[in-house]
Amino acid sequence: SGHYGRDMELYKSEQDYSKQLKDEVSEMKKNIASLESLNETLKTTVDEFKDSNREEKLGRTLASKELDETRHMLENEIKTRSHIGSRITNLERENQDLNNTLHGEQKRVK
Repeated sequence: SGHYGRDMELYKSEQDYSKQLKDEVSEMKKNIASLESLNETLKTTVDEFKDSNREEKLGRTLASKELDETRHMLENEIKTRSHIGSRITNLERENQDLNNTLHGEQKRVK
């Protein structure tokens, strides 16, 4: 009967040990799941950061392009106004010349 008692104790301690291992494996699986979840969260955060950084760079690039386009339009506007201004001056001069010529002709006719 002593032999049977020892076998039962051994069996019980093996069962306890087996349960302990199962519990540890279960706990490790939870930890792994938790770490994987954290890893996914970090990846998402990094991706979001990259996206926002890309958007910010894109925004800066677009703003810079808009600024360049506005500057370019302004320069063209200034050139156009300057051109129009000199054209008006030339037309006024031509008009004055025509008036002088007409006035001279009128004087000659009289």
